[in-house]
Amino acid sequence: MEAITYLDRKTLIRLMHTDLERKRRSRERGPVYNALFRDAVQVIAETLDYPCAERLQPALLPTARHLARDGELRLTPRLEQLLGQVSISTLKRTLARISQDRPRLRRRPPQSPGLAQNIPMLRLPWDEQRPGSLEGDLVHHCGSTTAGDYVHTLLLVDIATGWCEPVAILGRSFLVVRDAFLRVLSRLPFPIRTLHFDNGSEFLNHHLLRCQGLPVLQIEPYRPG
Repeated sequence: MEAITYLDRKTLIRLMHTDLERKRRSRERGPVYNALFRDAVQVIAETLDYPCAERLQPALLPTARHLARDGELRLTPRLEQLLGQVSISTLKRTLARISQDRPRLRRRPPQSPGLAQNIPMLRLPWDEQRPGSLEGDLVHHCGSTTAGDYVHTLLLVDIATGWCEPVAILGRSFLVVRDAFLRVLSRLPFPIRTLHFDNGSEFLNHHLLRCQGLPVLQIEPYRPG
């Protein structure tokens, strides 16, 4: 036993004549990282767009002090100490608990395979020289929940010129998306040759493709990779 454990002979004799089971504490220690700490981490993580724990940990204390100066976070000396000493493993567990309480975005309904098959799925070249090839997407201004109607921004960016056309719309119905496209067409100084979107149903639908007033456009859904 001495050769294996590297313990002194007298120590081994004493351990052999005692109970080796760990005794319970007479008074259990309370949680160090309490609800106030989790609330502060949630505010900081949301401010920084939820980075991973490895990137968030060194930014916790500087961001907390910045938010406290702007009145967005109440920073006490104890909270400041916890934010400065928290380990990455503890922060990972805190972020996992926070993510369980966050509302999840609803998934889009599956797209009709027949419609997607009739539209080419290509990537637009980044060095496009002619104006008229636009990348587009919707920006959601919904906060932490997607329930009900809320404001979106339809954003179209021309690859060659960098021309940007943002249009605010309420909801994602065919009527508001169509009206947004018509507004963009009335303001653009060049014709649209190609529109490049993701596979969202607000763009890939029969109503928008055959809409009167819109020119015949080559719409190319985004292909990942």
